[in-house]
Amino acid sequence: MRKSDRLLFAVVLAVAVLLDFAVPALAFGGGVGGGSSFGRGLGGGTGGGLPVGGGGGFGFPIFFPMFGFGGGILPILLFLFFIWLSRRASTPSGAGTMLPARPSDVNLIKLEIGLLATAKDVPSALHRLVSTIDTSTDLGLSQLLQQSALLLLRNQQYWHAASYDYRKVRYGEAESAFNSLTMQARSKLSYETISNVGGIRQVDTEHLPPPVDSIAPGDYIVVVLIVASSAPLHLHPARTADEVREQVAEIAAAAGSNLEAVQVIWHPDSTDESLSRDELMTLYPELAPI
Repeated sequence: MRKSDRLLFAVVLAVAVLLDFAVPALAFGGGVGGGSSFGRGLGGGTGGGLPVGGGGGFGFPIFFPMFGFGGGILPILLFLFFIWLSRRASTPSGAGTMLPARPSDVNLIKLEIGLLATAKDVPSALHRLVSTIDTSTDLGLSQLLQQSALLLLRNQQYWHAASYDYRKVRYGEAESAFNSLTMQARSKLSYETISNVGGIRQVDTEHLPPPVDSIAPGDYIVVVLIVASSAPLHLHPARTADEVREQVAEIAAAAGSNLEAVQVIWHPDSTDESLSRDELMTLYPELAPI
């Protein structure tokens, strides 16, 4: 083994050992629901138009017989008419209709709220919501955002800590930035008991909740809400419970045609499980008491 390979192996081994000690318990599953409508209705796709040339389209050879009609304006008009038909046939279906303009910037929002474990209705309510909603439609994504935000507002008495971050990104960068945030959040779950992303539902039947007697006492539940919206929202830093409440209500107002993507993640999913203080601080170090 070369010296560089030995060094790389040592670094990987050290990171693995550190992670093993730094994350003492990744035994809890969580739930995930959401989807994206980036680019939907902005003229993407090939549509159902006829192809130009072969395969039934209006190729150039179709115009040659016109020159046998003799002189005058009629052949020219017919020639121009068939050019117009050819171009119209090659235009994607719907491309001639007025489509919404692509926004220049997108608000990217990430909200984490740590609730006391006594808020047992929150995981079960999110589980029911994600198991029944259609996350493949804009309406379903809007409902998911509104219902999740409403659930958090109705359980404000259980809020313990929060982390709130927002920024504007260019539209062309927003989808990859959103996906990066959601992957980071989902990676904190050891497994997903239920997921409904983009209309694809999956339920984990292998990881059943352990017996209640074997569960170490925990104190917290975490809900993560990640939103991408081109709506003109009034976003500002939130450090107190009242400020967080205002921003949750503002985020809920993003539901509608300006909603580009949303994902809600909660951890753990079982009402018989909760995170300890050490697990909360290790997995969600950005959380601050509110």
